[in-house]
Amino acid sequence: MFSTAVSLVHYEVIEGEGPPLVLHAGFAGCAEDWRDFGLADALRPHHRLILAETRGHGDSGKPRDPAAYEPALLASDVVAILDDLGLRRAFYYGHSYGGWIGWALGAFASSRFDALAISGSYPFEANQQGMRDLIAQGVTPFLDRLTGMYGPFMNDVRRARLAANDFVL
Repeated sequence: MFSTAVSLVHYEVIEGEGPPLVLHAGFAGCAEDWRDFGLADALRPHHRLILAETRGHGDSGKPRDPAAYEPALLASDVVAILDDLGLRRAFYYGHSYGGWIGWALGAFASSRFDALAISGSYPFEANQQGMRDLIAQGVTPFLDRLTGMYGPFMNDVRRARLAANDFVL
């Protein structure tokens, strides 16, 4: 396994068997999520895994300009990872916010992917005011909400990792 950053995004590669598969976590998620939930171990026998972290998340850059988070730019970050690795094509799985990025890949870079798998997302913008209001109360209320959702997976290590994200835009 190795990790690197391409411009604004951080990614890690887990050597596995089979074709490359980019895994992109949801909002406030990072590469470690795929390990925490056991998915990296389950997928490794079938794919070379590329764990991508989007802008503003994990070890990626955290630009403050909202324009830096436009779908075409987020899609270009994933393509830059493929280019950095010398890959012409890959498979992609994105969950939640990572799924939203997957929709952008379908619109802006479909020729680079053999398949796009998307869960917990849809191809249009949604009203995120409730989430913005929750985050505006501070990181603790947001983490408390996630604790209710994740249950035993929301341990101290994961909580600290999530708190390290940039919630200011």
